[in-house]
Order: sequence, then C-alpha cells, then structure tokens
Amino acid sequence: MTKYPTGVESHEGNLRLWFIYQGVRVRESLGVPDTPKNRKVAGELRTSKRAGIRHRRAYESRHTYACWSLGFGVNPNFVANQMGHASAQMVYNVYGKWMIDNNSNQLAILNTNFSDNAPPMPHAVNQ
Repeated sequence: MTKYPTGVESHEGNLRLWFIYQGVRVRESLGVPDTPKNRKVAGELRTSKRAGIRHRRAYESRHTYACWSLGFGVNPNFVANQMGHASAQMVYNVYGKWMIDNNSNQLAILNTNFSDNAPPMPHAVNQ
C-alpha cells in the first residue's frame, strides 16, 4: 500500500492536495503524476500552503538566509560556517555585491568604537 503525506492523495494517477477550509473539505489538483518524489514535494507544498507562505525549495531558502544575513552586516565567515562551507571565499564570490551596501554601516561602527576606546588627541609628550 502506498503511503501519502497527510493531505495528499492520488486521483486518476495524479496527485492532489486536500485540506479543510471553513468546515469544508477542499481538493486542489496539482496536475503532476503520482511518483514518490512528487508525493514528498506535495507534502511540503501542502505544509507551506497551510502556513500561508509561498513554497520554496531548500536551495532558495539557503540563498535567502545568506543574502539577508549579509545584508544585516553579519560576518561573512560566520555565514560561510553556518552554511557548511570550508571557507568564506565562496560567500565573497557569490554574495559580495550584498556586502558593499554595508560599507557606510561599518564606518559608523568603527567611528563609534574608536571614539569610545581611543585615547584623546593630541597625546602629551613625556619628557
């Protein structure tokens, strides 16, 4: 017997989703053949539909994570480590254009930290 994810069923050789909406069972045909791979994707699609978000492949989510993290100024070495890369070079090559937008932010961070920690100028000369 074929096992289907919750809310996924076969109808005339194709897959369709079902869910309860305002007390009524609703069915939506996906128009794809009933295969093990399509069953898995259909289960993920149903989950994202119920959550009210657009279905995304895992690759797209990784890309979004990297872009958003770098856009917020997260250290590229940390992002590379989180994504399982051996070095940050790939992050610099692929996502470098998102990091340029943070240059003014980085200057503000430096100015704030240097103004708090740097000694007052000019220095007194010891004689």
